[in-house]
Amino acid sequence: MSLEELKKLYDIDFEDIDFLERYYNAYTKFNNRIKSIKKDGNVIEKLKKTCEYYRKFFDEIFGNGASNKLFGNKNNIRLLEETLMTLIQENERTNERMASRRMKVQPKNRAQRRNQK
Repeated sequence: MSLEELKKLYDIDFEDIDFLERYYNAYTKFNNRIKSIKKDGNVIEKLKKTCEYYRKFFDEIFGNGASNKLFGNKNNIRLLEETLMTLIQENERTNERMASRRMKVQPKNRAQRRNQK
């Protein structure tokens, strides 16, 4: 799902601390859940568990029922992964913009000032 499609449904703002906190908390839980999936066993069961964890991730960020609103009853692993990647990429772009702004307003250290001349 594209960022534009997501933004039509939900307020996605990686510069908003409340949203960022929900995102990081959900992402941390998601990673821990994924790591807990047993490596051996039935492939289909592992994929079902993975889809369940993706859905929990989206529900934790956007609220209960969000994953159903986004994906309906389908457990399409590609769609779930692509939607998560969309959020990760937007977070990275936002971090780059914020770092660039900070560099413009933060005082430079002595070495940086010397190199400017």
